[in-house]
Amino acid sequence: MPTLGTKRIKKCILYGQLVVIFSAFASIYPQIHELDSLFQCRLPVLRAVCSIIELSPAVGLQAVCVFGMFLSSFAIYKPSFQKLPTFLILFFCYRTLYEAGGVFMYHESDSFLLESTIYVAILAWFGDGPADSVALFSIVVLLVRVTFMTGATKLMSKCPAHWNLTALEYHFESQPLPTPVSWYAHQVPLVFKQAASLITFYIEIILPPLFLIPVIHVRYFVFFCQILVMTATIITGNNGFFNYNVLVLLVSLLETPRVPIGASFIAALIFSKLGYDLFYRMPYNVIFEKGQIAGFVLNLTEGSFNKFVVYYIDVLIILMAVMFAIVTGYTIVKGLTYPIRTWRIVHLWCVTVCVLFLNIYGTVPLLRMDERIAEKQLKTLLFNLITNM
Repeated sequence: MPTLGTKRIKKCILYGQLVVIFSAFASIYPQIHELDSLFQCRLPVLRAVCSIIELSPAVGLQAVCVFGMFLSSFAIYKPSFQKLPTFLILFFCYRTLYEAGGVFMYHESDSFLLESTIYVAILAWFGDGPADSVALFSIVVLLVRVTFMTGATKLMSKCPAHWNLTALEYHFESQPLPTPVSWYAHQVPLVFKQAASLITFYIEIILPPLFLIPVIHVRYFVFFCQILVMTATIITGNNGFFNYNVLVLLVSLLETPRVPIGASFIAALIFSKLGYDLFYRMPYNVIFEKGQIAGFVLNLTEGSFNKFVVYYIDVLIILMAVMFAIVTGYTIVKGLTYPIRTWRIVHLWCVTVCVLFLNIYGTVPLLRMDERIAEKQLKTLLFNLITNM
């Protein structure tokens, strides 16, 4: 199966991230003046600069937006500026808006853009090299964590609509700024909406560990599954630039070390296991009425799901650590085929250290999720002991 080269994938991600950053600055710019009461100069440096040049906080923040739009568009026009410093400057500019906006900026799209920009900055570095594979792996790990937590937190919220698979019954009409297609999606029969919810849970909760499997057949499968969810969300909903940001980063799934032997056999085993689990082990029941499918029901309890999440978090963390070691070792071996140069060694060492730190830092939300589940289980146990005394 043909694969895109690492350089092409890197170029797609750099260009795509710059477009997303530009759109983020452009979307915030006209809102700063209208929301002057919310946007405050909380940062001492920016406040001091605004007072020196006699600018209001709103105008100063708009100047930051203009600079961010200029730098991102210039980097798109001049690929030679798609380097680590450019992305770090864009990060700090948007971080300034994020801090100044307060509650108005507390949206998943803004926090995810900031985090993903750091990962892309490490990928950009100062040039191409063998270490690009390690940087791309860090983006894959980011996608694993975000995708799994997006799906798991829906059920962990104890929302009856998610557990009954009826969230889409009102989602299309209650979301902010529905698209024209949202009206038609709202008219779809409930059974199809329940099926869509079930498929989404499967893609967001069950499939993320497969992102880490270095088999191109598996990577293409999970890539197109995620593209399906993101495209459907964009067509029927409005999450700002979050979905586009995820689409850009999903390109990293198309870069994978080639398994020397048995890739097709490994893929066949994985797909067989997925098919078996889907039809025989997935916790859902199909409701029939008059010989037709009338709906779907989750055959799952909160306690069993929490146990599953705890188990899955352990699997994810172990798999991330193992694959990081494999990808790093593969990159070092591949780097030996190049002429030994100091800048390549420095590049590989710096990227590996940065990726290791980001991977460790990225496990914190997963461990906090595990900790919250443990606290809930302890409270339930204590409550049961007290009530039974």
